[in-house]
Amino acid sequence: MDESRPAAAPGGPQLTRRALLEGGVALGLAAGSHAWPFDTSPRASAMQGPGADDWGAFDRAIEAAGRTFGILGAAVAVVNPAGLVHQRTLGVRDLATAAPVTPRTLFRVGSTTKSMSALLVAQFVDEGRLGWDQPVRAVWPAFRAPTDELTAALRVRDLFGMATGLGTRSVTDFLQGYFTPRQVLESVTWLPVLGPPQTEYFYSNTLVAGGAICPR
Repeated sequence: MDESRPAAAPGGPQLTRRALLEGGVALGLAAGSHAWPFDTSPRASAMQGPGADDWGAFDRAIEAAGRTFGILGAAVAVVNPAGLVHQRTLGVRDLATAAPVTPRTLFRVGSTTKSMSALLVAQFVDEGRLGWDQPVRAVWPAFRAPTDELTAALRVRDLFGMATGLGTRSVTDFLQGYFTPRQVLESVTWLPVLGPPQTEYFYSNTLVAGGAICPR
């Protein structure tokens, strides 16, 4: 199976967003509840860690949380500023073939990346590289919205605010292939205009993706 693309899990349980969140929290709590007997400070080497028995207890806690919440497959990594400390995979990535999760398995993490994108841009704002109220085209001069008015008016914060008046691509469109950063930004030009800015909520994957790409 080609691990460069996520695999479907036909016939598997339909997990709700709440169940997925609870499962993720459980994995985090399982990791956090284990007594941490080793140094994860920047001074530690990238692969420094506890003995096999200590990591075994950590892995068993992760596995127990996975069973409790019915998580089909997961990959867990422990990192510090020096690099990777420990990694563990469990479960399967494909119910039909029982192919296991590996360190190269790609997961569809969905809209959790929106908070990551906002954090990235917030760091750039803190560093003074751009401002929330700065026009997008001042950050990326080639930026174009569907209308000249929106091209001039849209600010960096608007790309994360879900009130631009622009619609969005279907979520399934993003699953048809891997787009380049330039293709994502250029695709904003073709989004439908559903209403005037700052008047109604419109959920948009494309604009948040563009917001994360522009400062780079």
